[in-house]
Amino acid sequence: MEENKVSERIGFRVPFLIDRAVSEAKNWIRMQWCTITFKLGAIILDREELNERIRLGPVRITMNSGDTVDIINRELVTVSSMAAVVLVRCDDGRYRHRVYPLVTMSKVEQLEPAS
Repeated sequence: MEENKVSERIGFRVPFLIDRAVSEAKNWIRMQWCTITFKLGAIILDREELNERIRLGPVRITMNSGDTVDIINRELVTVSSMAAVVLVRCDDGRYRHRVYPLVTMSKVEQLEPAS
């Protein structure tokens, strides 16, 4: 009953206004995230795009920190919607997994395949 009185005064149904406010807030947050990401110089990759680049051949991923990782073989990496888990050879000669969040990747470049 109270909702009808408010609706008559303002000319809209209240749930419509709430949905509109939520939608506008989501758009504003999305724009702020893209602006921050652009200012940091990061690229925005999703799982499918990174998997496609890895499938095409060896790649080098550069992180925001300046660290790089070369992915030579598709079987050494698993990509989720949040991160890439890569099996890398450490200084002691053992293989260990490293987690690289997608949002911290600043560049992904194709390498020449080994002949």
